[in-house]
Amino acid sequence: MAAPPPGHLRRGLWIAAALALALVAVAVAAVAGAYDGRCGGYFPGLSAPRPCSLGEYLAGDLPALLLLLGASYWPCLLLVALPPAIGWWRDRRR
Repeated sequence: MAAPPPGHLRRGLWIAAALALALVAVAVAAVAGAYDGRCGGYFPGLSAPRPCSLGEYLAGDLPALLLLLGASYWPCLLLVALPPAIGWWRDRRR
């Protein structure tokens, strides 16, 4: 007896996870592309740029970028919830 095919909800969750991972990968690539070997210096009166590693740079800038993008483009996050919602709906109709 063959195994039943995966449900639409499971497939939707996999698609949503892949979409979220792709969005984070694009954000990391964008931040890493701006890396110049220095951290800080955003507020000239408060701090001066200092040498830092790429990991420190990503740890400082990536969370801030994701918070700003999440606050500005939160309706786009609904697109991540759309595939599981459609999968759930299709499973309920079966």
